[in-house]
Amino acid sequence: LGGTLGDIISREPNQWEHWENFIFLRFQGILRILILLTIGFSICWPKKMLFIIQQLSIISKRIYDFTKKIYFMISNLLSSRNKENSNPEIQENLEQENIANETEENENKIQNNENLNNSTKKESTIKKPTTENTENWILPNIDILDQSDLSPLSNEEMENTKKLIVSTLKEHGVEVTVGQVKPGPTVTMYGLEPGYGKKPKAKTSFNNKESIENEQISGTRVRVDTILSREKDLALALASPNLRFQAPVPGTSLVGIEVPNNNPSLVNLRTTMETKTFNTFNKHNPLPLSLGIGSNGDPIYCDLTKMPHFLVAGATGSGKSVCINSMICGLLLVRDPSELRMIMIDPKRVELTPYTGIPHLYTAPIVDSAKAVSILKLVIDQMMDRFKTLESLDCKNIATFNEKSPNKLPYLVIIVDELADLMLSAAGEVEKSLVRIAQLGRATGIHLIVATQRPSVDVVTGLIKANFPSR
Repeated sequence: LGGTLGDIISREPNQWEHWENFIFLRFQGILRILILLTIGFSICWPKKMLFIIQQLSIISKRIYDFTKKIYFMISNLLSSRNKENSNPEIQENLEQENIANETEENENKIQNNENLNNSTKKESTIKKPTTENTENWILPNIDILDQSDLSPLSNEEMENTKKLIVSTLKEHGVEVTVGQVKPGPTVTMYGLEPGYGKKPKAKTSFNNKESIENEQISGTRVRVDTILSREKDLALALASPNLRFQAPVPGTSLVGIEVPNNNPSLVNLRTTMETKTFNTFNKHNPLPLSLGIGSNGDPIYCDLTKMPHFLVAGATGSGKSVCINSMICGLLLVRDPSELRMIMIDPKRVELTPYTGIPHLYTAPIVDSAKAVSILKLVIDQMMDRFKTLESLDCKNIATFNEKSPNKLPYLVIIVDELADLMLSAAGEVEKSLVRIAQLGRATGIHLIVATQRPSVDVVTGLIKANFPSR
């Protein structure tokens, strides 16, 4: 500081030659000391200074609003005493302005309190469910799902394909018969039964220089490797580049060939759940999952409690999110919030966010990776609390506890749509939490469904892969 300003600040007030008023000198001295203290305080403790400035702004605004209210009150009193007939529109405008000032003041109070709380505290607990009355939840009707008419192959097409397979293999010296045909939505499986072929027998001349091969019918059966070696010839004859052999078909003594259908059928969730088989499966399993229809045309069901954790992997567009959404919808159709609770983690912010608001969720779908790590740690704490609850009744798992206790524990399913994003943000903490839940969560009814694009070592480590037997 230099010049006249530095000269004034460096000297005492009584040494200022420009002013001779004693009261004014005292006031200037006090103001100078306050300015210097404010500058020093803000340099040493900037956060506290910002907090004080916020509080002073709030107080000053309250004083301004209070003085404004007093001004309007005095003006109304003066107008009433003078018995001046004021326009009713003016009175309404004054009242509306008073109400607007009050609401604005309340909103400012709430906003300031929220800002202070967010700056000093972090969220560390799972929020309560968005819907309180979960006991009166009514299961949705399956009629809300779309219907899909499966159109299997006609008998004529199947007969033509059977004849073509037999004739093609016969041309190459392989005798087979088609013993079983199972049409599916996308492929049809033909079960081939190996026949008895011809064995070559060699005759040599007397001079041992010429060899003439003749075929003679023998009782030797066609080898399975002989059928499998004709894959390219069958693909050429059937005009289908994608053939899959299954030798043998489980439960039979047949060699299966899966031939793609010309017109694949669409399989939706209602097709697999609207069957007597699923109704029976649903009654005897806590967490039934409907996965689709197999190549043999039979629906495929599984129980998440027996899996007990599920890993879904595939490239973009291969159907990971469709698979997860079908499993979620299938569980929501058959289980109420008292039997099942969910925690959804969706770093992509697209797939699982539409489920916001359903009563099965402990909290809204989590899209922040940092928050997801804290949620996984809280799940571990809840898992340990459930172990203590099971020990109180000497129960081994949640199924026996729900049979003995009137207060049943709901199953908890944790769904992670993209594991790679979580591993990029906090690989160590996420891996420890997932492995801990996967190792101990089965007995307490906590299960994981995890999806990722590429199950490489840096994303799905050895510990995680060892604890996810179903993939």
